[in-house]
Amino acid sequence: QTNQTGEGSVDLISAAPKPVHPVYGPGFATITARTSDENFQQIETHAIVLFSSVPIISISPMTIDVPNGGSQSFNFTVADLNGNPMSAGTTISVSVEAGDVKAIGNTDETLPDTQSPAWTNFGFVLTDSKPDTSIANQVGVKISTQGPNGNLTYTIYGTAR
Repeated sequence: QTNQTGEGSVDLISAAPKPVHPVYGPGFATITARTSDENFQQIETHAIVLFSSVPIISISPMTIDVPNGGSQSFNFTVADLNGNPMSAGTTISVSVEAGDVKAIGNTDETLPDTQSPAWTNFGFVLTDSKPDTSIANQVGVKISTQGPNGNLTYTIYGTAR
């Protein structure tokens, strides 16, 4: 039933089997809303929704090796098991945990309400923060994500020379 202004609501509860949309693939589903007007004519509308699952972080390269006075680029993905983006409001951060390097790039992101796979790919560059020193030091960089789908941290290690 709709109210006096034509609005209606329902609870959407998901369960197995997980949806697989014929066009958009795993995780996507079509939700159909149907009602009748005052003349008993059916009114129907459809929406594509994404049911994303727990986060998975992957990074390339997986080892840090920043040359003296130089830099190293990294690409990383935060997505669910189907490669789909996380839910709106999910935060992604990159932080240097140890070593004489600075991270520049996608180091502090908050995801919008999106179904676009473009919101699964990110990158950053580590630069030598003490180029006048040629002493090798251990480096650790942590990628963290927090959001409605869950929290995950992934750390990589290596050397800055």
